[in-house]
Amino acid sequence: MRVRLASLAAAALMSATPALATPADDLAEAAPVIDAVNADWIPAMQARDAARVAEAYAPEAVNVAGNGQVTVGHDAFVELLRQRFAAGLSVSTGEIHRQGLAPLAPGLLLEWGQAGFTARTGAGKEVSALGPYVTVWKRQADGHWRIVRNQSF
Repeated sequence: MRVRLASLAAAALMSATPALATPADDLAEAAPVIDAVNADWIPAMQARDAARVAEAYAPEAVNVAGNGQVTVGHDAFVELLRQRFAAGLSVSTGEIHRQGLAPLAPGLLLEWGQAGFTARTGAGKEVSALGPYVTVWKRQADGHWRIVRNQSF
């Protein structure tokens, strides 16, 4: 009787557990999300909307800026952006050119490309940042794809 109950429990557990997504499934599911986030990056920066810029970042995300500044955590990244916008940072133009997107492991994708923007500081100085980037996207427990690592060079 115990063996039969254990077998039934195992069968029920296996049928209730969704199959792992294949790399192709992950790419098909995540690519439109990533495209939308990338398309909204400059409009969100231009709107000086820190929460919108950082919306795709996971709670534990790590962001490494081109100058080497490391920001750990979604909330810290939002606060950093709020401070920069409050100090007068105003983005005029920019873009992201994704060059690739590849699976690293189930639920984990690597994106890379070129990104940059032109902005004016609160002191009126024009600044430009353009260079390569790598971003690691992870499917969260709730099914959403979020950035867990981002590095600009």
